[in-house]
Amino acid sequence: MTQKLIYKILFTFAFIIILIFGIKLLFTPTFVATDTPGHESYVSSLIIQFKDGITEQESREILENYNLTAYKIDYNVHDMGKYYITVNKDEATQIKYELRKEKNWIGVTPDVEKGNYCMISISEQAIQDKNFIEMLNKRNLQVKKFFWCRVIFTDHTKNGISQENANELRSRLEKDENIFTVFVEHVES
Repeated sequence: MTQKLIYKILFTFAFIIILIFGIKLLFTPTFVATDTPGHESYVSSLIIQFKDGITEQESREILENYNLTAYKIDYNVHDMGKYYITVNKDEATQIKYELRKEKNWIGVTPDVEKGNYCMISISEQAIQDKNFIEMLNKRNLQVKKFFWCRVIFTDHTKNGISQENANELRSRLEKDENIFTVFVEHVES
C-alpha cells in the first residue's frame, strides 16, 4: 500500500517538474543570440536593452552615433522582460538564490554583467509580491525598468546584414554605458 503511495508522489513530483520546464520554455523569448555563424547567415534585426531612465529620444541619439537611425526602429519590444535589479557581482549569486526560493520572481531575460554589477531580470509578478518588496528593502535594492528597442534591417526574408557586421555592431553597442546587451535575430530561411 505505501509503495503505491510513494510511486504516486514520485509521479506527481516528476509531472510538476516537467510542467515547470514546459512553461519556462513557452515563455522564453524566441530570439537567437549566437556569435558563431554556421553558414552565410544574415541578421534581420538587433534587440537592444537600455538601462533604466533612457528615453526614446535619448536612445535615438545613442543609435544615431552608430548610424542605426536610418533603419526602422521599434521601441519598447513587448515580448521582452521589463524589470530588473542591479546588484554587486559579489552578491549576485546569493541574491539569485533568494529570488529562486520563491515561485515566479525571476524574469525570463538572461542576467547581464556590466562592470562590477549584475542586472538580474525580475518578473512582473514579483514586483507586486509583499515578500519580494521586503527582500528588496532588507537589501536596499530598487526595481528598475529596461527600455528596449529593435533595430530592423529588413522586412524581406532574403535581406539583412551579415553576421560579421552584426557581431561588430553588437560589440560596439555593448561598450556603451547606457546599453546592457544586444540580442541578434536572424533572417529565417
